[in-house]
Amino acid sequence: MKNRFPFIAAALMVAWLLTACSGGDSSQDSHSSQAAELPRPTPLLEGVMEVSGGVPSPSSQAAASSRQAAATNDPIGPISTTDPQDILGKARTVPNPWNPKDIKDLKFVTLPDGMRSRMPTGKWSKGFFYQSPINLDAYFNADIDHPADLRNEGRDTPMFSIFPYPNKLNLDDRLGMVSTSFPARRHIAYGVDPNAATYNLGNPYKADTLLYHIAPNNSQDMRLSYVQPGAQRLARQIDSFDELTLSTSWKTSAGDQFMQVIAAEGSPYVTVRYKGLRPVVQVGQGSKARTEKDAVGLPVPGKINYAQQESDNRIEAVAVDEQPLQKFTENTTIRFTPALSGTKFHFVYQLPDEARTPTGTNNNQVPASPLSYKELVIYASAPMTLEWDTASRSYVANNNFNGVVRTAFVDDIASETWSAL
Repeated sequence: MKNRFPFIAAALMVAWLLTACSGGDSSQDSHSSQAAELPRPTPLLEGVMEVSGGVPSPSSQAAASSRQAAATNDPIGPISTTDPQDILGKARTVPNPWNPKDIKDLKFVTLPDGMRSRMPTGKWSKGFFYQSPINLDAYFNADIDHPADLRNEGRDTPMFSIFPYPNKLNLDDRLGMVSTSFPARRHIAYGVDPNAATYNLGNPYKADTLLYHIAPNNSQDMRLSYVQPGAQRLARQIDSFDELTLSTSWKTSAGDQFMQVIAAEGSPYVTVRYKGLRPVVQVGQGSKARTEKDAVGLPVPGKINYAQQESDNRIEAVAVDEQPLQKFTENTTIRFTPALSGTKFHFVYQLPDEARTPTGTNNNQVPASPLSYKELVIYASAPMTLEWDTASRSYVANNNFNGVVRTAFVDDIASETWSAL
């Protein structure tokens, strides 16, 4: 008995400590719980719902009941309908610089029956469903001598581009053309103007807090088109589309002549199908208004036809099949623009490479981009002969073609390190 007493005393001490730690004052717990009670949520609308114009709205009785319940139960009160400018002050507001275009100006091309009810929303192929540009009579460059001419407003074709990874495609319905921008190294695109909105971080609704965005080179690499079979341009239509592919074509009303573009997500190729038309191949960084040429094919200064197109040609070398590259020379009196016959064609061309541009400063001076050589390959499903057309600075098939033409990017290399020619 004498030895048990310390153990009993220790057990009683432990029990007392546990009771004290549990804070046995229930009245204090109840008071704390009541003090921490959150405001009740806004009551749900009750009563019969009336539908007006397709948008559900509460009946007047339900709305009155809700307002009364909110005033009684909601300590926060109703949401304010006061103009924020009246609260913040006129001096603390800025105009929204991003003005969306009026959707009514957009024009659909011809769609198959039933397609209007299943138009893609936010899909990669959506841009091709619209006419590009909006004004089919638009100039290929603005006529600076006549700035009020409505045909100067034709530089909206980039609005209707699509991105079937890894290539970017643009269409031009003025002459039936698909433009391709192949994959390119990305670069830091900064604003050269120190006063540009992107550097003003005072209002995140006016300019994002991202000072520099990473962008690819926006230059076009090549274009595929056709020789117009008559005086009237061919109308374009959407042939078919699904989640991963889209096909669109320019064709005659009889359907016996057409050029069809087939775009597929994940394909490195740009695929075009021809029937009864002469293919046109252009290589270089874009389209521009056509300049008149002299007797040896050199441009005549000041003689510009804004309604006609020519390629901003950058071809440096050409080859057929697996033959060696031949030097291509266009803009001198000693010209070498060889005809190409076969089913596989190589083109080496130069483009400004923004990814290799030296770092500049925000002083309104745009640093010059060094040139890089790039190579593309074109495959034809049947033999054809391409001949140089001086007026449009393009390679043009000498006969109508029936088959498929596919093109893909091969490689690029800094021009100062390339010595193949």
